[in-house]
Amino acid sequence: MKLYREATKVMPRISFSNGKMSIVGRSIPVDNQGICEMFYDYVVRYMQFPDAVTEIIIDLDYVNCNTQRCLARTFGKLNELYRSDYQVIVNWFYATDDESMLELGSILQSLVQFPFCFIEKDRDTKNPESKLSGFTI
Repeated sequence: MKLYREATKVMPRISFSNGKMSIVGRSIPVDNQGICEMFYDYVVRYMQFPDAVTEIIIDLDYVNCNTQRCLARTFGKLNELYRSDYQVIVNWFYATDDESMLELGSILQSLVQFPFCFIEKDRDTKNPESKLSGFTI
């Protein structure tokens, strides 16, 4: 199963393939119910035949409340996968000076049992995934 949506001015790039999920960019849609439901439904379908390891890269420079709720709901679903003895890990990127994104990651981590790896980056870093060895999208 594959999912890919290119980034827009208000939506991040979303990529999901072979157990590797990436959400990168800015997420400030006024009404993101459609994209959130599509993404959540994809995760539900993925969980029927998941990979042994699910890796998630989150590199968002800004999110609104709707996106925060979407991430919390989706991570809650992925927590079910983790509790079923599958590996789930989140690589949460945040800019050096962005305490709010670090705090959001910490809050989301407190809601689930799977591990988060917090990775500080320069605000100008264009491809944070390159900091992860062996991770390709």
